[in-house]
Amino acid sequence: MPDLKTHAELLRSLHHGKLLVLPNAWDEASAELVVEAGFPVVATSSVAVAETLGHQDGERAPWREMFAAAARIARAVPVPVTVDAEAGYGLAPEQLVAELLEAGAAGCNLEDTDHRAGGLTGTAAQADRLAAV
Repeated sequence: MPDLKTHAELLRSLHHGKLLVLPNAWDEASAELVVEAGFPVVATSSVAVAETLGHQDGERAPWREMFAAAARIARAVPVPVTVDAEAGYGLAPEQLVAELLEAGAAGCNLEDTDHRAGGLTGTAAQADRLAAV
């Protein structure tokens, strides 16, 4: 299996040129099906992972459970995995990045939803958060 840096470089390169389709997986078996179908990347779905773990979406699942599921998915497939990290589960940017890397994520997406206060995060605040990540 390629190392995480190689996976991250591949994921980044796939974002240029042809449309990148990211089928979502929620467990190891669904991730393996995505790879078997020929896709070069597996993406996780926060709602599907949360539901599989017995929780609702919207950061109601404990982040440790979500990242543990992402880690199982990343270990199960030979392609990059990008994680739907919702809005970051209230983690500081440094911790969020460390947890994603520990899980084997080559990439992530972060919502601009403020699950605690409700509504959207302001544009400047979201841009600052993304820059910190």
